Amino acid sequence: MKNSKVWIFILSIIVTVAVCFIPVIGNARVDDYQAYGFPFNAIHVYDIAGGFTLASLGPFLNIAFFYFVFRFIYKRVMKSKEAKV
Repeated sequence: MKNSKVWIFILSIIVTVAVCFIPVIGNARVDDYQAYGFPFNAIHVYDIAGGFTLASLGPFLNIAFFYFVFRFIYKRVMKSKEAKV
């Protein structure tokens, strides 16, 4: 079980980074910057200065969100495998 938690955590980090680069899902235009991330903003790219910053809690909340979603799915799949045996 411990090994599966590590893999779920790594998967949630990968999905958090990948969602930032999907234009339809993780893109929002705010005053003078573009905000990327789903469900919380993770990266802000500024038009005027041309730089970027990480949102304060956005990346961590996204990782936690995807971790719990994948963990829930994993538990449901394992329960259904036990029921079929």
